[in-house]
Amino acid sequence: MKILISTVFNGERILCDHVFSSSASIRESCFMDISCEAVTLLFGFPQVLMAVKSKKNYLDIFCLLDMYIAISENWSKIESIFGFESTTAVRSQALNLLIKLSGSVLSVFSDFESMVQKDSSKFD
Repeated sequence: MKILISTVFNGERILCDHVFSSSASIRESCFMDISCEAVTLLFGFPQVLMAVKSKKNYLDIFCLLDMYIAISENWSKIESIFGFESTTAVRSQALNLLIKLSGSVLSVFSDFESMVQKDSSKFD
């Protein structure tokens, strides 16, 4: 995720800015056309994973945290790369994903805490 944001999408944005420097509207439109599907898949993939996993695995928390960290550490790049008016939906999708990831992490922690408390009560 980190490489896609900082290298691929940033590179596409730089290329569009350079090639279509004479027209802001064409530059914005081309970048949106080039990146829209890929970024939707990128930010949609973790949501699909979270939806598919009906039973929480406590080891999943590391994967969820990795995704959360990758997006949050690259948030300024996301805002910069997808700063066009037409890419507002991309920023919104990334923000919604952060919110869902944090909720999932908290849920896994809460479930794990409950499990530990139940197991520890067996020894009292």
